[in-house]
Amino acid sequence: MTDTFRLSGKLSRKDQSILTDLSKGGAIGTTALYYAGVTAPIIGAGMATFMRSFLVNIGMISSYYLTLIASIFAAMTGIAWYLIFVRWSKRGLERIIEDEDYDKTIIVDQTHLTFIRRTVETRISLTDLKCVTEKDYGVVIQFMSASPVLIPKNWFSNDQSLYQDFMRHLNARVP
Repeated sequence: MTDTFRLSGKLSRKDQSILTDLSKGGAIGTTALYYAGVTAPIIGAGMATFMRSFLVNIGMISSYYLTLIASIFAAMTGIAWYLIFVRWSKRGLERIIEDEDYDKTIIVDQTHLTFIRRTVETRISLTDLKCVTEKDYGVVIQFMSASPVLIPKNWFSNDQSLYQDFMRHLNARVP
């Protein structure tokens, strides 16, 4: 078994999108969720008031239907705002990652994973390893105190033994 692995390549647009989702943990942040949850009811209440005033001015609607229509409109507005806000909050890292069209290199030895991009070198101790996951698109390496690393399968150049040795090497270090 090899003691040191050196892999390199570029992340495709799809890989970049996957990495963005992995970096965000597949969820929106607590602050964005809080503001979406706070503003949606306020906007819904405002739209209920607006719709009620509009329907009162039209006339000939019973108070029951006035309340029902205004409530339904408010609920739909609140849900729409919430969904729009959640979508807006998911746009942070994509722009940064899309601009990365340069080669990246990952070196894994007995004690560290070294991630090199341009002139930046990041070293992470393998004792910080949280889990290694095999996916259809590649290998996802997650750490306890660092962002995940994605290694697309094409970085292994269809060398199945290299891939298996690499996975064995990392899985042996997962707590």
